Amino acid sequence: MKTIAKASRCILGAFLLSPSLLFSPWASSADCRPPGRGETVQVEYVVDGDSVRLSDGRSVRLIGINTPELKPRNRPPESLAIEARQAVVNFLAADGDILFYVDQGKRDRHGRYLGHLFRRDAAGLHSLERHLLLQGLAYHVAIPPNLSMAECFAIAEDTARVYGRGLWLQANSVASREVRRGGYQRVSGVVKSVSLGKVWWINLEGGFVAVIYPENHRFFDPSAVRNWSGRRIEIEGWVYGVSKEGRRQWRVKLETPYAVNRVTDDKVFTWW
Repeated sequence: MKTIAKASRCILGAFLLSPSLLFSPWASSADCRPPGRGETVQVEYVVDGDSVRLSDGRSVRLIGINTPELKPRNRPPESLAIEARQAVVNFLAADGDILFYVDQGKRDRHGRYLGHLFRRDAAGLHSLERHLLLQGLAYHVAIPPNLSMAECFAIAEDTARVYGRGLWLQANSVASREVRRGGYQRVSGVVKSVSLGKVWWINLEGGFVAVIYPENHRFFDPSAVRNWSGRRIEIEGWVYGVSKEGRRQWRVKLETPYAVNRVTDDKVFTWW
């Protein structure tokens, strides 16, 4: 399988998308193209910004996005979690049919069905996930094998980032040396060293580690990953802690290059 480092999203170079590119006719008006054939469904309940329950009882986790937690354990709702859920409610309440599309992976580890939701009206098909990303109410996550719409979602997230919408109006990412908890985060720091063995280890300042496991090597260009050394990068993903030599080490699993950006003078560049 080819790496994601291809012409439109090349990991070997980097540039910041300009507003004129982001708001080209394709990027601004054309919606994402869904995979396969959709199934008409009814949504019974909106759980949060990235999860719904269908009228037939199926619980659905939306592919390609992660929204702020509405009910985090022992904490109040995260910023914009309520707004993200309401945006889903409003999207589904608009005129039109709701269609459910599956991708390659059918269920997550919690047993929820994985899929995309679209609204079909007189103007065409509209992606719920893209709708949330464009408003800055969700982060883009690209997890194999469900990558059919990753490119479109990445452009939507970059649009919100450049224009400072929603989540991108808030504080900058957490410095790698200041990570103190797990969960979905944006973490930035200088890469101190890169080790490409059976498992690829990207060591950031403060002891934070990004890990690329063998099953995901094919999505990355190894020479480009080596070139991360000495550069400041920003990573989006689920942070977790492990015990190492009697201390807590914070890590994040990198599955595709979509989760990694380069930071220069407080500006974020995609690895394209």
